[in-house]
Amino acid sequence: MDIENSEIEAEIKKRERFGSCEVCNKNQAKYTCPRCELHTCSLNCSKIHKKELDCNGIRDKTKYIPLSKMTAVDFMNDYYFLEEATRFTKNVKTNSNVKNIKRLSGKFNKLKNAAKARNIRNDRKNETEKQQQLKEKEDTLLTKEVNNISDEDDEISPENYFFSN
Repeated sequence: MDIENSEIEAEIKKRERFGSCEVCNKNQAKYTCPRCELHTCSLNCSKIHKKELDCNGIRDKTKYIPLSKMTAVDFMNDYYFLEEATRFTKNVKTNSNVKNIKRLSGKFNKLKNAAKARNIRNDRKNETEKQQQLKEKEDTLLTKEVNNISDEDDEISPENYFFSN
């Protein structure tokens, strides 16, 4: 009996914590808007509040909360926000060649589609690979030349080098 009374009292305190509905002022508030923290009692009051205040009901992830008022949930929300930002930056770094197709102009899209229809593709990636291969070949040739020169230097003594040329 005491357990049931304490549960009922806890439920009453929970409802009183919000106070009355800020839209209709008739009923106790049950819900809180995540964006503007307005307390409402029903779906109808919530819809009215969204129309009147032009509120979308989506929580602002970057809203300032003083450290003294932060709860464990707020810390977790901040942590998830930082993880999302990290994930986004990693995706941008790994997919830097990928362009946002929605931003492209109509003329560019037509040109891209015409090239695609004619089996013309962007070889920018292949060009960079070819440049890398050429650079590697040059490096290997240079190292071979340096090795050959050092082998020849071993055959010629330092005293004879100046006089042999």
